[in-house]
Amino acid sequence: MQAFESPRPLRLAVVGLGRWGRNVLRDFGSCPEVRVVGLCDQRSEQLEAAASRFPAARIYPDMNELLELCSAEAVAVCTPAETHADLVIQALESGRHVFVEKPLALSHRDALRLVQLARARQRVLAVGHQLLHYWPVAWLAAVLESGVLGAVYRVDMQRHNCGPGTVGVGPWWDLAPHDLSVLTHLFGAQVRLLSMSPEPGDGAAAHLLCDDEVEVVISCRLAAVERRRRVLIEGSGGLAVWDESSGSPQLELQQRTGRGRLRSVEPTSLPGLRAFKGLLAAPQAVPQPLKLQCQEFVTCALDGAEPYGSGRRALEIVRLLEQGQQLQISGRQPLMAGSQALPKGQRPRLI
Repeated sequence: MQAFESPRPLRLAVVGLGRWGRNVLRDFGSCPEVRVVGLCDQRSEQLEAAASRFPAARIYPDMNELLELCSAEAVAVCTPAETHADLVIQALESGRHVFVEKPLALSHRDALRLVQLARARQRVLAVGHQLLHYWPVAWLAAVLESGVLGAVYRVDMQRHNCGPGTVGVGPWWDLAPHDLSVLTHLFGAQVRLLSMSPEPGDGAAAHLLCDDEVEVVISCRLAAVERRRRVLIEGSGGLAVWDESSGSPQLELQQRTGRGRLRSVEPTSLPGLRAFKGLLAAPQAVPQPLKLQCQEFVTCALDGAEPYGSGRRALEIVRLLEQGQQLQISGRQPLMAGSQALPKGQRPRLI
């Protein structure tokens, strides 16, 4: 992307002020280099509640009116997933930078069109894969880079919600984007979706293969009996676990002995992992990943850099989501032999 500079502070509008939209508005509004100048929602009660917190912002019941009259240089789209493609196209064509909640679109074709349009207009396009900015994910990346796990051969990812999910999209589109973003971030390899199978209740399990050697299972479930947030990575040298089922991050690291048995070690004791000791001791003191992602988007929109959670990186995730949906409908095996996955690249900044 060609470098450019926008005037500071960045003038920003938020479209969609539901539960998550209010969180996005809160975190963008706390950025010192942002001035919230526009609020958009079709529901008057949501507009009034947001306007009471940001009285200097103008309110718009319609996206077209906002794009025509608002002075915003950037737009955050926090509307239902089925509206993302159309709204992002409108915002990009009007010359705005765009932050959009996941998924980028509901088809790879639409997602590719958005990425190409952002590139052509030299606008920043970021997607809300906030776990890319979460320090336990950086810990997993550091464990892999240390080599302590040896040759990795298995990844198990569980994401079970006790309550209902987003209306109309189901557990795969609602929950799997989190784990797919982490998976492609950590391994940056060719990812093949091998099969999909239903799980009890409102759930689905995907079986994938990374770089023809790492077997992956992603389990997504809505209305589950117990809340589960767990990622396990196992290799010839040991295993690493990030478990947040209880609401706070729990890290576990095990190494294999000469006889092949696993023994627990301090998860931040090895070289390259000690920087995470303070984060593990006081995770509440670390900025939340959504706030970090909002800050990164603002910096990129002002300076012309590509955000880590860019639309370009989100393309692979949308491809896998769409392919999984097709398998659920048809029950057939995927036709695509592989994918053009992204390299690991640089890690996102945590603080």
